[in-house]
Amino acid sequence: MEPWQQERVIRTLQEAIVKEKEGQALYRNLADRTQNPQGKEMFQFLVRDEQSHIDKLEAQINSLRGGSCIDPLTWEKEDRPRNRESFFARAQEEMIPQMKGDFTDLDAMKLALDMENKGYTFYEKAAAEAVDSMVKGVFQYLMGQEKQHRELLTNTLVYLEAPLEWFGREERHIFDE
Repeated sequence: MEPWQQERVIRTLQEAIVKEKEGQALYRNLADRTQNPQGKEMFQFLVRDEQSHIDKLEAQINSLRGGSCIDPLTWEKEDRPRNRESFFARAQEEMIPQMKGDFTDLDAMKLALDMENKGYTFYEKAAAEAVDSMVKGVFQYLMGQEKQHRELLTNTLVYLEAPLEWFGREERHIFDE
């Protein structure tokens, strides 16, 4: 990679760190404001996950400055398995009528989903512009992370908006047997 390309990549990674920190601050704020226990737990998970992204981006910058690039496949191997089923299994155990699906919680989910959509678009553009395959892989990895966040938020949003419908969809396999 040419020095000018390396600096361009580093600037993009630094911009990504800023976006991840903004997301982390938003999720921390939403966790504090959200009344629903599952929503609160989900936002706390996202705070931790954004920190993981920040750490990886900073390590990548340091690696590039040292003349190498971290293979993003190592990050995927390091990631703890993401088990959204266990997250929502705990939610199913709670009584659905006790759920608070108030406007504030729904609004928080929608705001977070918008943030993840913007993050995905940012990483998608960065991947398309990357000239180095390893750097492209970094941005594709981050796209995958944002996609998982979007799926989690979308599922939680459905859970908060229509818990009985969500429960029916998630437990449909019981009735299909």
